[in-house]
Amino acid sequence: NRGRIKFNVNLGLDQWALRDSSPFQIDVNASQLSVTDLKNLAGIQTPVTGTLAADISFHGSQLNPIGRGTVTLTQAVVGSEPIQSANVDFQGTGDEIRTRVGLRMAAGTASSNFTYFPKTKSYDGDLQATGIRLDQFRTLRERNLNLVGTLNVNAKSSGTFDDPRLEFTAQIPRLQIQNQTIDSISLGANIADHVATVSLDSKPQALNTFVRGHGRVRLDGDYETEAAFDTSPISLQPLIALYLPAQSAGLTGQTEVHATVK
Repeated sequence: NRGRIKFNVNLGLDQWALRDSSPFQIDVNASQLSVTDLKNLAGIQTPVTGTLAADISFHGSQLNPIGRGTVTLTQAVVGSEPIQSANVDFQGTGDEIRTRVGLRMAAGTASSNFTYFPKTKSYDGDLQATGIRLDQFRTLRERNLNLVGTLNVNAKSSGTFDDPRLEFTAQIPRLQIQNQTIDSISLGANIADHVATVSLDSKPQALNTFVRGHGRVRLDGDYETEAAFDTSPISLQPLIALYLPAQSAGLTGQTEVHATVK
C-alpha cells in the first residue's frame, strides 16, 4: 500500500472532558489511502472502495473553529456504482464553518453548499443536481430496469438539527419505462414546524399513464401519518426487477396501484 498519513492532534481537556470552549489543534495530511484498508481498521462493512486524500488544518474551539481542509475520494465504487470523484472543501472562520461538496459520476454531477454556525448550532445549506441520466446508473442496469430520462434535483434547508426546515424538488421531464412514457414527473417535499409534507405528480399523455401521491407526517410524538398513492396501469417488469432482477428480463404484464395510509 502506497498510502501515507501524517497527523498531529492537541486537545485541551477540562477534567478529562472536551467542552465547547476547549482549545484544540488538528493537522492531517494524507495521500493515496485505501478506503478498503480504512474500513477494515474501523470495522465498517459499508460497500465502498476508492482512494482517499486529505489536507486539514484546524484550531480554536468547537465554538470558534478556524482553519481549512480538503478531502478527496477518487476511483471509488459505492455498492456497484462507480464514482469518478467526490470532493469536500471546508473553511472555518471562527463564526461559521463553510463546506462545499462536489460529486462526479457517469450519470452526471451534483454540488452542495453547507454552512454551520456553532455558536447557535444552526445551519444553512443547498443541493443541486441537474441533468442526471438515469440510464447511466449501473445499479439500475444490473437489475434490468430499462429507465431512460434525466433527473433534476434542487434542495434548500436551514434551521437547527432539532428543528430543521427543508424545501426539496425532484423533476423528470420525461421518463421511459419499457414501452411506457410518463411526462413531467415532479416530487416535492417540505419540512417545517416538525411536519413533513410530500407530493408526487405527473402529466398524463395519450395513454393516460400517470403516478400521483401525497403525504403528511408529524416528526414528533406518535409520528401521525396520512398518505395516498395512485397509478395508472404500469408495466410489472420494473417492479419485479427491483427484487428479482434475474427473472425479470422476459416478464410482461401490467398492474396498477392504489393505496391509502392513515
